Amino acid sequence: MFPQDFSTDFEKNKDSLNKLRIFQSKISRNISAGYLVKLAGEEVL
Repeated sequence: MFPQDFSTDFEKNKDSLNKLRIFQSKISRNISAGYLVKLAGEEVL
């Protein structure tokens, strides 16, 4: 996974994180996907 795999699209970020399979719970995955949306919106990625 690379920065270009993440964007301001929450659903796309969730799918990308699912492919990594590092989260055991939906809550952790969703929090991380939301954080990635925030970072992508700030163009930090």
